[in-house]
Amino acid sequence: MLMDKVVARAELPQVAQTLIDTISHDEGAQEWCVGLSGELGTGKTTLFQEFLLALSQKDSELKRAPAEAQGQSPTYVYLKVYEGAEYSVWHVDAYRLAQKIWQEIFATKTLKH
Repeated sequence: MLMDKVVARAELPQVAQTLIDTISHDEGAQEWCVGLSGELGTGKTTLFQEFLLALSQKDSELKRAPAEAQGQSPTYVYLKVYEGAEYSVWHVDAYRLAQKIWQEIFATKTLKH
């Protein structure tokens, strides 16, 4: 799914739910990688927060992280992992990584943490 359009902040919960519905229907897939790209301040982290909130409706264990940490951008650590009973959500902030480095990271089948 490629989305290249501007949406209002109020529409982000529906966009997040549509994303979850889309990847959930990919039968047989055990892992998904969703990339969000855009300039600083364009709403990537806000969309991720909505995604995590919508996914936590299916996996209540994802709600265990402190509210202030839910979906914060991992700018200084590059990676935050949210573990649930059914899902493991990795939030990678590759903004400060060189293009070649993050392409190598995501070219591997499985990221280890």
